[in-house]
Amino acid sequence: QYKTVVFVNVYYLNESERAFINRELKNNNRTLIWHYAEGYLSDKNFSTANISELTGMKIETDLSLARQRAIAVSSNDPLAKNLLPLQGMGDIFRTFFNLDTPQPTIYDAQRFWVDDAQATPLAKYSEDGKTAIAARRFPNWTSIYVAPLGGLSAELLNNAARESGAFVASEPNKISVDMNNRFVSLNALQGGDFQIHLLQKANVTDVDSGKVLATIADTFNIQMEAQESRWLRLE
Repeated sequence: QYKTVVFVNVYYLNESERAFINRELKNNNRTLIWHYAEGYLSDKNFSTANISELTGMKIETDLSLARQRAIAVSSNDPLAKNLLPLQGMGDIFRTFFNLDTPQPTIYDAQRFWVDDAQATPLAKYSEDGKTAIAARRFPNWTSIYVAPLGGLSAELLNNAARESGAFVASEPNKISVDMNNRFVSLNALQGGDFQIHLLQKANVTDVDSGKVLATIADTFNIQMEAQESRWLRLE
């Protein structure tokens, strides 16, 4: 049913939960996305071996606190399409409220990285070039490991969803889309012409103007200004 599964802040997993993931989720060409220290803690210990077993990639760590600055690498891999240079909000928080030098280190944390020759690097830490984000494709599932705190970008999630065949409403970081089978709320993050995909074919009507934007369609285009919001009715 679910083609892309995102794990967020699941630092502890017991044996039955791990068995469920291995048995029920690592199949059917599904994409699993892991963030930071997923599964680091088990019933027995805390170890990167626990993360490695989950992700299918060899993961390493250093217990000391470190900067989380990760930079996207140049790659032809579909998952790397349109990735912005800086990956991860953890490093942005360093300067969010303070532009002074030296920058505050309160947002630094234990750092994890990928040390696996069979994984495809998508981003590396700027300080030492260790792999911060990587993907590994298995015969019937794909693993994406995002080590930096807050490192799962809209672009990477969109690329992963498209590759796995999951539903994607529009392009990332351009327009905010909320919908169900009767209503669509749009907020443009930038101006432009946007293509919107629906869950099923419908007649699309602008609530304010009453204008019909599409008839029995599962895709339509709409022109919007930056920060403009539109409400659409589906019938």
